[in-house]
Amino acid sequence: MALPTLTQFTRATLNLLRSHGIAEYHPTVVVDGDFYVIDNIPDDVDHRDALLKTIARDSLMKQDFLFAVRSADAEITLGQHVAETMDFTLIRALNDGFKVVPLAACDWWQAGR
Repeated sequence: MALPTLTQFTRATLNLLRSHGIAEYHPTVVVDGDFYVIDNIPDDVDHRDALLKTIARDSLMKQDFLFAVRSADAEITLGQHVAETMDFTLIRALNDGFKVVPLAACDWWQAGR
């Protein structure tokens, strides 16, 4: 199965957030078109750290993938790794909905460094 584009993945994530909210969002990774949710994360572990450990453990930097993770109380960071380049997008929850913002860089992203 083909990997969705970052735009398609962002739209799908927005639909999920509109239905279920941002507070219970679990880190999600898409590899080869298959969606994987990282769950059972202990309360004292940052979801970004759980995502980065999963990417390292599964050697995902050697392949194309997408991810989405709650990076703050009202934010989801999405990323796309294709052909060894990274692109990022931020979904921010606002009082009247959500705002999608492209990111030039992601300050907490450390995979592959």
